[in-house]
Amino acid sequence: MGDNIGAGSAAKATWIAQALMQEGDCRAYVALCDPAVVAGAQQAGIGASLQLSIGGQPDEIDGIPLKGMFEIVSLHAGRFAEDAPQHGGKTEFDMGPTVILLATNGLTLQVTTHRTSPWSLGQLTHCGLDPPAFQIIVAKGGNAPLAAYKDVCPNFIRVDTPGITSANMERLAYTHRRSPMYPFERDATWPPTQ
Repeated sequence: MGDNIGAGSAAKATWIAQALMQEGDCRAYVALCDPAVVAGAQQAGIGASLQLSIGGQPDEIDGIPLKGMFEIVSLHAGRFAEDAPQHGGKTEFDMGPTVILLATNGLTLQVTTHRTSPWSLGQLTHCGLDPPAFQIIVAKGGNAPLAAYKDVCPNFIRVDTPGITSANMERLAYTHRRSPMYPFERDATWPPTQ
């Protein structure tokens, strides 16, 4: 929830990806936005293995960059279309140049140039990925993935990770807010008393 792209996140949070990198055999998918990584992968080419630092930002709410050795599986233009309107009424999608990377433990990363909400399963399939082959698909959205991924995901688990779109308002730093305000002050009333 903290990296909900449709709500305005940067699509670079690594919290769940970091946990998945610690797993042994990991059949999971995560999307991150990192134009510099895509550019480097384009230069290296399909089949190359690179030591990469992806997403995140040190000392920020998106977590630390995901580091490891990754094989470049495929490169894509990142444009795809749906026959019928998806969440948000869109039929045309543009993720920008995109690379599919495979970590040594089996984690599949889709790294895009543009932030892309999980509004369509085409996000995966147009890159040659087979969604049912994954045990875990990390879809960085609140409600959009419910419609887009329902045919391949029998279960949805909402994870409230840190991030600028966290559902836990107490995780966010506020410099200008009135006080008292619920939920920060649990005994706050409405309307606020002067």
